[in-house]
Amino acid sequence: MTGGATPGKGPDELREQIEHTREELGRTVEELASRADVRSRTQDKAQEAREQVGHTAAEVARRVREKMPQPVQDKADRAAHRVRDSASRAGHMVQDRTPEPIRERTDRGLRTARQHPGALLAGTAAVGGAVLLARRRRAGAHR
Repeated sequence: MTGGATPGKGPDELREQIEHTREELGRTVEELASRADVRSRTQDKAQEAREQVGHTAAEVARRVREKMPQPVQDKADRAAHRVRDSASRAGHMVQDRTPEPIRERTDRGLRTARQHPGALLAGTAAVGGAVLLARRRRAGAHR
């Protein structure tokens, strides 16, 4: 070679450069994919907002409680305790008196509703619409 020209890259150096380029490309594709995943990002933001609201509500409750006179706090605590106890007893009573087949169907329905909230909403809207339609027809028949 003449004129001080640098020789071309050797095969090992080219392989290293190709591997480095592949790694960079992989990172770039992952970053672009995460940016394009709007649903995931939206869910993350919604979770952050729920957590922030929860923290804010807890802080407000703490501040209100600090300013509340002790006798009022004590009375509120006792009332809350009575309500929890009553609700617990009522829940146990209903559970004890509900036949097993009905409990199983109810549990199955609750699981389905949790897995498919959109279907639950659509079904509720359909039932509500049917009730309103029946009321309108009934009201029109009485005129």
